[in-house]
Amino acid sequence: MIINFSKCNKPEIQIGFTVSKKIGNAVTRNYVKRILRSIVRNNLNQLTEHFKLEIIPKKKIEGIKFLELEQDFSKLIENLEI
Repeated sequence: MIINFSKCNKPEIQIGFTVSKKIGNAVTRNYVKRILRSIVRNNLNQLTEHFKLEIIPKKKIEGIKFLELEQDFSKLIENLEI
């Protein structure tokens, strides 16, 4: 998973998801986006305001379980140099 981030002037968190066509068909890509939205919603308290995030999953995401993805996301957010 890749997370691009930048500061913005708005007092809110802006989050976008970019799922490539290399990840399965449309049904699979929508499923991946739903899972990522759920993970972000669960870990929203770790994020600070005034940031834009772009989350780009890699092709290997199809075979990974939800709990592993959530742990990976938490580690990535903790390691962001904000």
